[in-house]
Amino acid sequence: MNILAIAREAFALLDAGAPEVSGEIRSLLEEVVFANGDADEKVTFHGISSFCLWGAIVMNAEGHKTALEVLQTLAHESSHMHLFGVALNSPLVLNEDDERYKSPLRFDPRPMDGIYHAVYVSARMHYALTSVLRSGVLSPTQVEQTRAACLTHVKSFRGGLATVQAEGQLSELGRELMPHAKSCMLPYLI
Repeated sequence: MNILAIAREAFALLDAGAPEVSGEIRSLLEEVVFANGDADEKVTFHGISSFCLWGAIVMNAEGHKTALEVLQTLAHESSHMHLFGVALNSPLVLNEDDERYKSPLRFDPRPMDGIYHAVYVSARMHYALTSVLRSGVLSPTQVEQTRAACLTHVKSFRGGLATVQAEGQLSELGRELMPHAKSCMLPYLI
């Protein structure tokens, strides 16, 4: 199956199982560009978003084999877009950009803004998956894959949140947004 068919299947799952999430993603993303990374790269990218490319994301065409993988990247990158938009006039964190911290999603140390994004994104990916899971539209194999992915997102959220709570100097906006992410993850953190 080619990447366009897989992406259509991902949106069909979202439309059928989590229409509010699908609507949010569609309102944040105007364009999805599929690209391939360098074959010699040690790290493969899944998706890229940037404030400078508002409404567009780049997804690795070769790195997504299933609709659930595409669904997660759509949720991931659209969550970054959401944060870029709400933080247009105010930072999320007040930590210096050159300070680095352990990241829950990447192997390299990241600035606190990146850790904050990772925590928020992990919660949104989990929310998208659990919404689709609860809907009953997934096949038995997809249910298993979704449950495994959700465990990963809970672990990432927990690790990143610990870093943000210990080291983050949150702005007023950052303090306002984080409780929303926590509230959707709270039942899974016990």
